[in-house]
This record gives sequence, structure tokens and C-alpha cells, in this order.
Amino acid sequence: MANGGCQCGDVRYRIDPAATLTFYACHCRNCQRQSGSAFALSLILLKSAFELLQGQLSVWTRPQNGKQHAFCGTCGTRIHHCAADRPDRLSLKAGTLDTPVPVPPVGNIWTDSAPDWSPRVPGSLGYTGQPITFHALEAAYGAAQWQ
Repeated sequence: MANGGCQCGDVRYRIDPAATLTFYACHCRNCQRQSGSAFALSLILLKSAFELLQGQLSVWTRPQNGKQHAFCGTCGTRIHHCAADRPDRLSLKAGTLDTPVPVPPVGNIWTDSAPDWSPRVPGSLGYTGQPITFHALEAAYGAAQWQ
């Protein structure tokens, strides 16, 4: 099991690392705004592997696509989001884990929005926009899987 939480400590959660499906960096403008950086790290896992231990999550739904963003209502730390087309999965914001994910991201998506100086893991998969499927990202993660 792995634990994580928000900046202020009001929200605490636990995940089962064995239920993670992939780990990648998203360089879209929305993730850049949300993270305040050139990208956001997304750890995709089965929704059933996420357990809220403490606090309550506030939710904002993006009108354009119905994606639900869950965050601490006190400090604003985004914990995860859930896409309407993948309701059984969560995109956990990997920086909220107490201990960093011990494997590097296996891919980068929305690279056409990334600044030229934005780092990428050598040999990782790359997509200029949103991948049609996440099969290749999941297969690449399976080879380096965090357990």
C-alpha cells in the first residue's frame, strides 16, 4: 500500500500500487495550469484501489468534457481526476504521494503543448495529443511496474 495526501494534511488517502495501470506526464495546457509547471504526473489506477482515509474531497466538473477534478477544499491540492469515458479509473496526481513513484513515467502526452525545454524520460512513449487508447502506455508500464 502507498499513502498520500494534500499540502495542509486535511486529506489523506491510500492506494494499492498493484492496481496501477500506467504512469505518464501530461503536457496539456490544463495540466500546466493545474500544476503550475510544464506538465503534471498522472498515475492511472483502478478507482477501486483508491481509499479516502481522512477528510473530504471537493469536486469541480470541467464543463467541456465532464471530467471530475477532486481536490482538498482547504488548501486546493488536486488529488485526482476521473474522465467520463473511463469511470472505473482515476488519474491520481502522483506528486501527492508521500513517497515518489519509484519508476519513471513511461510516456508523455500532449507534447505539442510542451515547452521545448520540458524534460522527457529517454526512450519513453510520446503523443502529440490525447492517445486514442492507453494500451501502449499500459503495456510499457507493465514492464516497469511498481509493486
